[in-house]
Amino acid sequence: AEQRLMQLYRAVAGAPRDCCRQLLLDELPDLFEALPDQAVSRVRAALDAGLVFDGRGLHVDLRHLVYELPAEDRNRVLVRIHDACSPPAPEQAGFVVLSDVDDTVLPGRDYFKVSGRDRSWVLDGRLYPGVAAMHTQLRGQLGADRDYPVLLTARPPPLVSKLPKKLADLTDDVRPRMAILPGLGGRVNMLLTTCKVLANSYQRLARTKVKRMIQYAWLFPDCAGRFVFIGDDGQGDMAAAAEMLQLRAPRRLSDKDPEPPHDALDAASLLTGCAPLLAFAAIHAVRGKGGAFGIPAEERARKVAELRRRCPPEQAQYAPGVSSSGPAWPNPASASAQPLLPGAPPAATSWPKPVSAVVRLLSPGAPRPLPAVPPSPPPLSATASEAPATPPPNHGGRIRHGNRSEDSYARFFYFEDYADLATQLAEARWIEWPQREAVVSAMTRDEDEAYSPLRSPSKPRAKTPGA
Repeated sequence: AEQRLMQLYRAVAGAPRDCCRQLLLDELPDLFEALPDQAVSRVRAALDAGLVFDGRGLHVDLRHLVYELPAEDRNRVLVRIHDACSPPAPEQAGFVVLSDVDDTVLPGRDYFKVSGRDRSWVLDGRLYPGVAAMHTQLRGQLGADRDYPVLLTARPPPLVSKLPKKLADLTDDVRPRMAILPGLGGRVNMLLTTCKVLANSYQRLARTKVKRMIQYAWLFPDCAGRFVFIGDDGQGDMAAAAEMLQLRAPRRLSDKDPEPPHDALDAASLLTGCAPLLAFAAIHAVRGKGGAFGIPAEERARKVAELRRRCPPEQAQYAPGVSSSGPAWPNPASASAQPLLPGAPPAATSWPKPVSAVVRLLSPGAPRPLPAVPPSPPPLSATASEAPATPPPNHGGRIRHGNRSEDSYARFFYFEDYADLATQLAEARWIEWPQREAVVSAMTRDEDEAYSPLRSPSKPRAKTPGA
């Protein structure tokens, strides 16, 4: 089944007609159900990040294929994925990074500033300094099936075919892989989106990105709680991040569920899992040509405070990959309804049953039992230059309630550059201090290369304090 499925998928590449894709769609549900459990995750990753484009230059990937299926066949694939793919072990470090492209990975540079407005970096196609290292550090050790970036972009499907070559630094040279979640397709949608952007109206872009995030979550339910979104404050990513932070983990579809409309899984109404979908979100502060930020510092601080208040760390949340030597984490649910995040005790491997009473109890707004409060760690420094020589104790990576550092495991960040983001994530304990140093070193190296007299006469911008 695996060989046949991959053979059909490869046949789509460059095919001038839809017959190859239709044949793949016809056989996809049966072939997925015939896969052994250990092959489902491998095939899922190959379809998600295989970078196959048809003869019209349109990207053909897992999301595109599954959401073209009739509802019954689509649910068969989603149930098979849910049953075969288990969450990574809690001690396994790593996140699934979904990143915007323009003004987040590199500056947008079209004349009308439809793609982006940031002018803090050179406009010759080079990525922001440190961004590739940040993706590498965040992806961590999730294995060969999750060794690639996910681009959550507003670019329409016909305009994403050049992204793999343009953003090659984000992926592996030996085995380049990349998932692309595009914006709305179709001439009417593309024209309407462009008009909205020119009119500084970005709600349409934000809604599309949230929709793509939800679709992706159903395809990767075992990654719930490890998703990370990185965007910018230029074109709707702030609104998208605010909504994503409130999404819950996907539950398992059941045969007893009524048949939903074809687009029902695009909405958040069925995301009724007992834990957050996103670990955290981060927004890049865009600068104009003169170096002034588009959003003043006071407004950015207000946004951070507001979103951290609305979306605080939750009991079931866990910082993946840190030491598990801290206090025992009480299981908030019964053995039949474990959390979908990597925050459950290591022995728990079962998935939640559909919409059980425990899931309803742990849904947003319901009271949650609190764990015992571990000892308070030493205060974290305000700047990177004051950072301790060794990483502070992490108390097993678990969220601490009550007596804790204010920013520990915060779920929203606003950053000026990737050294700044790395520092904030280290202080919030999402990454370790050596990871922060790796990002800062890479950023310095990227800046030195870009501003070398042999490469570019551009004047370097001011370094962020602590970088």
